Amino acid sequence: MCYSAQIDADYKRMVRKFGPIMGLDAFARLWLRHNGLERSKVPKAVIEGMRPLLSAGVVAELDARFAEDEQAWQQELFKQSKRKADNERKPMRYQLRMPGKPASSDFVVGCGTGRKRLSGTYNARRDNLKRFWAQLFGRQRGIIIVDRFWENVEGEGGQNQVVKFAPRTGQPMLVACLWAEWTDPKGEEPALTSFAAITDEPGPEAAAAGHDRTIINIKPEHLEAWLNPDPNDLGGLYEIFDDKRPPLLRVPACGVDSSGSNGPGGGYEGNHFRVRARANDA
Repeated sequence: MCYSAQIDADYKRMVRKFGPIMGLDAFARLWLRHNGLERSKVPKAVIEGMRPLLSAGVVAELDARFAEDEQAWQQELFKQSKRKADNERKPMRYQLRMPGKPASSDFVVGCGTGRKRLSGTYNARRDNLKRFWAQLFGRQRGIIIVDRFWENVEGEGGQNQVVKFAPRTGQPMLVACLWAEWTDPKGEEPALTSFAAITDEPGPEAAAAGHDRTIINIKPEHLEAWLNPDPNDLGGLYEIFDDKRPPLLRVPACGVDSSGSNGPGGGYEGNHFRVRARANDA
């Protein structure tokens, strides 16, 4: 059984209309109980209506209770505001555009062919983090959480074969990334937030499939150190890379890529997203 009631907290009107007088000492004892019997969330409307009739000592103690309640409300408000902000984080494009570079840097012209193709800033090579990626590696790191990833490799007859990988444990992967916020110095292009996955030498499964790079799936116990490292010991981040999670499991082949575009690349899958890239690592 459950019920609800709407209360009209107006003591003075009750007295005028019906005549009864409340015992003020009993009222004070009701709301000022101690030793674990305190009433939580004191109804301010009720107390405000009674304030002129209460002694100074009772009013002071009730005000102290109000202050405690307000502090708890403020803490809860902060908690919920942070939760809301976390859920409203802006999406990131999977291909990092370096701050200071023009939007046209998303593309490069192939040597010898003269054909324009997407640049390799989808992925950041581990052996290039202190050079090309130095401005981000020291301060703007992140992770993406994925269930599977796939790579495009050259199969029989030169056809592009899509090969998929997943963790042996079945647990989501914590893929080490770099990210950046780009703004157009000319003010013509919209701002862009983007990321690149860090890649390392291939694990045995990727190497056997014919691919030369693999993402870095960091262990959960290293997450805090990866996101908030000691600024005087960035070398410790490489130790996190070396202690990455166990080898991956190759999922049965997905077949020949029918996109009509041959060459290296790959992508990631999660429960609610799928992203794809086709370029060499930078």
